[in-house]
Amino acid sequence: ALLDAGLTVAAVDFDPQRNFTNVMTDHARIDTTGYLCSSHLFSDVLPELPLYEARPGFYLLAADPELADIETIPFESGVVAYPGYHLGELVKAHNIDVVVIDTPPVAGNRQLAGVLAATNVLLPMELTQFSIDGIGSVFERLEGLCRAFEYPLPSFTLLPNRINARAAKTAAYLDAIVNTYPSVALPALVQRQPIADAADSATPVWKLRDGNARVAATNLKQQLTSMV
Repeated sequence: ALLDAGLTVAAVDFDPQRNFTNVMTDHARIDTTGYLCSSHLFSDVLPELPLYEARPGFYLLAADPELADIETIPFESGVVAYPGYHLGELVKAHNIDVVVIDTPPVAGNRQLAGVLAATNVLLPMELTQFSIDGIGSVFERLEGLCRAFEYPLPSFTLLPNRINARAAKTAAYLDAIVNTYPSVALPALVQRQPIADAADSATPVWKLRDGNARVAATNLKQQLTSMV
């Protein structure tokens, strides 16, 4: 959607599972040897390597094997602050409009680095009591991180994700989220097969041609509009 709007985009994959990298490259095996990868952002000095341009106007810092070693670096070293600085320099050098960072779902250097580098943080969540109870502690931890590094606090947005509209407790859980966090909760993203199909084919869901895809596209565009 960002590319369709004419923006120059950089995608950064901080998750060693590489799901984001795979989707962004149409599940093709790409050779990023000699290009900047996401682990390079955790170096105090960024290597003088070019960005990988997956297609015109779209740069990718792919997840690489060295990314797994980042969690062994002591937090006290300040390593989590490096990516934000380096990305700022890359944005200026390449006239990048938007940077999208995918982080692992668990706390660690890679996730925290993504938060410090961000101006907006999207937190997908499933509708369970366990998830709802944990939202407050997540906000507190991330806010404490920004204070410790004297970084501005990013905007946080909650996305109720993969919602089963037929589940009896869904409405009650949604009400609890909206009532507790009215300023940051997006409309729920209902679980629909076309969304999974779109991810598998690395194709925007609104470009799939069937009735269910049109409904899913309308739902997803609601999220994008709310985030922008």
